[in-house]
Amino acid sequence: MGTEENARWFKDLSFYVVATPGSSWVEYVGYSAVEGEDGPSFEKAESPSFDRTAKLSEAAEFFSGEVKWDGCSNWTFKEQDRNMIHGCDRTDLVNLGLVLAACWDWTRELLPTWIED
Repeated sequence: MGTEENARWFKDLSFYVVATPGSSWVEYVGYSAVEGEDGPSFEKAESPSFDRTAKLSEAAEFFSGEVKWDGCSNWTFKEQDRNMIHGCDRTDLVNLGLVLAACWDWTRELLPTWIED
């Protein structure tokens, strides 16, 4: 998993993302996150009742993927394996797309081999 310096809380999108740069791509792991007492609060992994935790090491992975040097990306949605991808409203669905796009944009900062458009 990436270092804290390679983590961003997209609070307005309700996602916390950890980035791990490689030589020609950046790997991302995203977690559903809401405001907790002292920072982000995550859904706890393998909790049948969707308990919450402040510890990232105990959090349920929502998505993972990578963005390559040429802008191509691949994504897996672990949340779907737990149950399904659920949105309470249109905003939840839009936010998922926006956080994936934010990871794509973030790759430009993290990857020295990025090809400029």
